[in-house]
Amino acid sequence: MKTFDFTTPEKSEDKKISLIKFPKSKKKKAKESPQQVPKKAPSTNQAQASWRNVQKDFKKYFAFQKSKMLAYPLDRDVEEDGLIHACVDNKSEYSYILSVQGYNLSGLSKSEYDDVLAAYWSLHKSYLKPFKEIYTGFPEKNKDNQEYLKAKMKTQSDKQKNLYRQEEVRKLEVVEKEFRSRQSFVVVYGYSKEDLEDNYRSMLESGAKLLKLKKVDREGVETLFSLLNHGGKLTKKEGNTRERTAPTSISFNYAKHIPVENRHEAILVVSSLATSVKRRWLLDFINRDLVDATTVDYDFDEKTNYSKDISDSMEVLKKKYRKAKRDSNKDRFEASYQQLRQINNNMENHGEVIKKVTIRILVSASNAQELATKVERLQKFFNKSRGHQVDVYSNMAFFDWSSRFVSNQLQEKLAVGRSGLERSALSLSLGFAHNQTFLHDPRGLYYGRTKTQGSVYLDWFNKTEDRLSYDIFISGSKGSGKSTLLKKMTLDNYLKDNFVYIYDKAKEFRDLVPLLNGIYLSLDGSDGLLNMLQVFPFGSTHSDGSIDEWGCFNHHIKETIARLKNWIDISKDEELDISAILRDFYQKFFEKQGKTWEAFSITSLNNREYPTFDDLHTYLNSNQAIQSAPTTLARLTKLVLNVVTTKRKAFVGHTTMDGILTNQVIAFDVSGISDGDTGDFDILFHVSMTLLLAMAQTRGRKEKAAYENGTKDFEDIVRTLIVVDECHNILNPNKLQAVSMFDTAMREDRKFFYGVALATQLIETMLPANGAQMSGKEGQAIQKLKNIIGLCQYKVWMKQAELSIPTLKEYFSTHFKPSDYDELPKYKVKKGYGSEMILSGTGGRSLEMYFYATPHEIKIFKGGA
Repeated sequence: MKTFDFTTPEKSEDKKISLIKFPKSKKKKAKESPQQVPKKAPSTNQAQASWRNVQKDFKKYFAFQKSKMLAYPLDRDVEEDGLIHACVDNKSEYSYILSVQGYNLSGLSKSEYDDVLAAYWSLHKSYLKPFKEIYTGFPEKNKDNQEYLKAKMKTQSDKQKNLYRQEEVRKLEVVEKEFRSRQSFVVVYGYSKEDLEDNYRSMLESGAKLLKLKKVDREGVETLFSLLNHGGKLTKKEGNTRERTAPTSISFNYAKHIPVENRHEAILVVSSLATSVKRRWLLDFINRDLVDATTVDYDFDEKTNYSKDISDSMEVLKKKYRKAKRDSNKDRFEASYQQLRQINNNMENHGEVIKKVTIRILVSASNAQELATKVERLQKFFNKSRGHQVDVYSNMAFFDWSSRFVSNQLQEKLAVGRSGLERSALSLSLGFAHNQTFLHDPRGLYYGRTKTQGSVYLDWFNKTEDRLSYDIFISGSKGSGKSTLLKKMTLDNYLKDNFVYIYDKAKEFRDLVPLLNGIYLSLDGSDGLLNMLQVFPFGSTHSDGSIDEWGCFNHHIKETIARLKNWIDISKDEELDISAILRDFYQKFFEKQGKTWEAFSITSLNNREYPTFDDLHTYLNSNQAIQSAPTTLARLTKLVLNVVTTKRKAFVGHTTMDGILTNQVIAFDVSGISDGDTGDFDILFHVSMTLLLAMAQTRGRKEKAAYENGTKDFEDIVRTLIVVDECHNILNPNKLQAVSMFDTAMREDRKFFYGVALATQLIETMLPANGAQMSGKEGQAIQKLKNIIGLCQYKVWMKQAELSIPTLKEYFSTHFKPSDYDELPKYKVKKGYGSEMILSGTGGRSLEMYFYATPHEIKIFKGGA
């Protein structure tokens, strides 16, 4: 193994060149070294002097050319849509960088993996223009997430909340220190803007479905080049693209390494690849802790007749086979012959092509000795353990360094070009290495890691072109981590100053809520009343999003009748009668107060201005009540009498609970609700939910107005999250009223910046196997339940029971790979990793990940984990 002495510079003076402020190209007079005293005849002196003049002229020319060539390749500002113009040695081209949605390759079945490789092979065969893949492996960066929390801490004095924020910042700092972030990109090129656009469209046609390619905008492009040029560090700079991305000091005067600012870099180039091609072979060059980034350039040479070359090579191998005397040589020639024969067959029958590939590996260290050690270790691994050959080419520093900006096609045109290694598209496809999955929302908290070791910084209220609403559906067996995830979401939104309303069936939140300065309430009336006859601003809006006052009243009448059905059976005809009775009751009640009917705001009165069951009871027993349906009137009167005599504590009186519903975090104990017959608790839940939805919408309207008026930025909007744990007790085929309310609310919640998080153990409790055969109210509920889950932007699938798999296949076939059905029942909660789960809805492919709760979080969350 050759030892690289990085500490000894070349004999030439080590002059560092700033890539931000380059000197203008000027011819400088070359220094002459002192002449030696001649030891030979004058004729020899004359020849030597002539040779020295030639050397001086060459050095002067080379120095001039070098100063002219050593310019920062990004010679123009990157445009807003990510358009790049790069120039090296007066040769230029345009490019786009495209983001890639990677895969969890280890989570694919053999057939699924074969499909990916086939699609990648097709991409290589159909896209014959040069392109590059960039794989980064820099230390984790989450400064934007930290700064978001620190800004909150600076502007608020809530000590308790800031302590929790500080803990989140500490966690983010640990993640930065312990992990590396792996991402991949595809770069397409063109000699003109028009050529680039054609190539970009061609790449999308060839690879958009496989890689979910999206154009990276200017900020993303500059971030990537800043990371590449600064050893994975993000530097905040003002100015143009050059000033924001270029290193301030760099030297190309060393033979085999590049001093850059306060560190040292080396670029290893793969000079030969192992003869045996294995699946995932390219991952050897990417998933290494010592590697900062890897670039892979692909190019197709139209001028070379590879079919003829392969045929000629096959004839040569046949002759060698016949002449060989040793069996070992014959076997070797036969194997090579069969490989070429297969390639030739693929070219004739399957559109196979031969491409040139150039792989470069970027390594950096804080000092030259550490860099030498890294390079030596990598060479030992590649050259001895994997059968490849990697080298740091002497005096090629600038050419290899600048290759990150331009295509292989342009590199070959430079003064010192390098042709790539020839490989079939099939062998290249077997190296498919886009094995990176992650999520990074700027305001997201840390939720764990994907199975490809990418971090998940998740903001449930983030909005992108793929993520347009904020509802969440969580399904998992008992003990799989559902409640822990809900508690993490509660803490998350508490730290962001959002409101959180919780319906707690199993009393999981009883310990956490007080820690967050919240209140834990019972719905039995002991903690305050909710007047069932109060008209809340919910259920109807105008086209501009404003409240439709009397539309809300009509909705209230309908909902009140539906609530009464929890106590008595009511026929269709009786619904009409009761609707007329209630409307007459409200009109006479408010006219008695001096209000003109339908000429006042019926949803914004003081709580004590609304009627109660006592008022309704008085009305029904007076001669003022409508007498057109005496039987219905008698039944209604009997029901109301029962309410005012036996249910006073929970149902009779003006609303008082809203006075204590100003807390940021509120939890309701709904342990009295069952998943069977409906009753008092179902009515109380429905009334309380109506109030909370009305409050969320009212708050959302104010936030929406502030945002549209420009008085609030999007990240400062106050949101609301409504959490329903064990939601199958409330949302199932037996509870059409509750199901209908959620169906209505979730169609509008996006407009008012609130979302609903639903968690259930068994998905078949909400969507039973025989759901398609259900009719009547149950059939209606089933359809609405499907709508509700479909409206959820995010879906979280934790460990599933075997019995749940048929339901998943029937209702959620597009959410899973075929192999997921086999794996979901095997999911675990692993110590040190967290809860195994699939998160969909973040855009594109689902994230297979581990949701991780720290020991500190487990301590404050308590309950199941």
